Amino acid sequence: MEELREALLAGDLIHAQKELGDVIFSAVNIARVIPGCDAEEALTGASDRFFTRFACVERSAVAEGIDMKTAPEEELDRLWKEAKRQEK
Repeated sequence: MEELREALLAGDLIHAQKELGDVIFSAVNIARVIPGCDAEEALTGASDRFFTRFACVERSAVAEGIDMKTAPEEELDRLWKEAKRQEK
């Protein structure tokens, strides 16, 4: 993670991509030692949650008259946190 951060701070996107690959590879290796954990299922679950939350954010933005393309990041974060809260 530190090497990825350093590459990003240096603006070296090619190196950052390589370091991101290392981070992802490490995460998969961590999954191997967690009893009953399947890295592919974990990633699929994360993707599913993202799409569900994003759809909720879109609906809320429309209902509140918020343009997602121009909305401040804080506003989108608020909608995201609300979508996450509703999921539980």
